[in-house]
Amino acid sequence: MTISSSSSGGNHTLPLFDPGLGNLVGIDLAVELEVLQNFSLENEGPKSRTDFAGSSGKKIEGAKSRGTAMEKYLELSDFVASSQNETLSLPVSMDINSAVRGNAAFMLSTIAESKMCVIYTYEHTSQNDLKL
Repeated sequence: MTISSSSSGGNHTLPLFDPGLGNLVGIDLAVELEVLQNFSLENEGPKSRTDFAGSSGKKIEGAKSRGTAMEKYLELSDFVASSQNETLSLPVSMDINSAVRGNAAFMLSTIAESKMCVIYTYEHTSQNDLKL
């Protein structure tokens, strides 16, 4: 999912576990995030132009940051489907804050991409295992 400065969020849609496969014993969630930012700053004096260049301006383009997180989810029942092909929608949002003091102009553009994966661990049960 890609989020930009003009769109603040969306949803990751994950398939819920099919209990027909067996007994769910573990859930691992993995999230990968990459952020790309462009900054422009201009010190605005009485004779300066807002062009983000020269000795009073600065541009930083393509500043990247990347991270990954994994978590074991403990409430297994939250991820068990009650109907076939059921999914879960998890919201994703991006909040950007900045502050500049004095006589300055500041521009910031941000693009973020997130990927999410759910890994189900379960004990397989066959029809023969269910018969008494």
